[in-house]
Formats: sequence, C-alpha cells, structure tokens
Amino acid sequence: MIINPDPIASISGDDNICVGGSATFTADGGVSYIWSSGQNTQSITVSNTITRVVTVTDANGCKATAEKTLIIYSNPTASISGNNSVCNGGSVTFTASGGVNYEWSSTETIPTISVSDDVTRIVTVTDANGCTDTAEKTLIIHSDPIASISGSDEICTGVVPHLLPVEE
Repeated sequence: MIINPDPIASISGDDNICVGGSATFTADGGVSYIWSSGQNTQSITVSNTITRVVTVTDANGCKATAEKTLIIYSNPTASISGNNSVCNGGSVTFTASGGVNYEWSSTETIPTISVSDDVTRIVTVTDANGCTDTAEKTLIIHSDPIASISGSDEICTGVVPHLLPVEE
C-alpha cells in the first residue's frame, strides 16, 4: 500500500487593495482547484473582503485547503485650499491635503504650490496605503480696471477746481 502525502495548498496574490480595485488570487499545489465561491479555475478575481477558501486536488486525488482574505482600504479625500481669484499679475498659494504624497498636474510633488495663471491644477493625493484620490482647482484672474475721468476739462478764470483724492 502506498500512502501519498497531501498536497501543500497555497494562495498568492495581493493582500490589500483600495476601494474600487480588485486583486487576483492564484492557487498552487495541485492539478485542480475548487474555490468556496464556486469557480474551478486556478486564479480568481476578488474585490470584497469575503474569505476565499480553495480546495486543491493533486494528481493522486489527495486534497488540501488554503484560505486568504482581502483587506480593502478606504480611499483618501483630496482637497485643495487657497484663494479662488486674484488680480492680474498676482499669485496665490494652493495647498493640497488628504494624503502623504502629492503630485500636481504642473509636475510639483509638494503639498503647496504658487499659482499665477488660470490653468486648472489637478492634484493626485496618495495615502499611506497607496490609495489615491484627485482634486482640481482653477484660479480666476480678474482683469485690471480701466480708469476714466469724465466731466468738463475747462474751468473759468478765477475758479479754483475741486479735486478729490483717488483711493486704491
């Protein structure tokens, strides 16, 4: 009589994903595979935290099981603070928050940037788990005012003109 050893079942694949993502679990150790979710393939795609159990059968008909649970991390919430508008020629500071790493569409990789044009800035925020979110903000640039003086530019001899100061 020959006693065959049980196969050594294992599951490989990402342990963690971000909300909205998926991972591939791949079973090893046998020639056929049955997952607790009903699939009979070596690999399955998962996107929730239900523990997956696979039964592995080797060429001798011996069986073993392995299990794996996916952890799903919440995505960060990216935001950009700073003034929404500026006078022509001015600049403002946009500050991103919500993560630990920041990448702006204008190529900066710091949380705070100086902005002086009306190009929409998009920031991708990454948290400590590698999950991401984006936010965008566009600076409104106000045109310079056009100054004008109206009224008569003539005065009579002996009349003192009344001048008013201009305030900025």
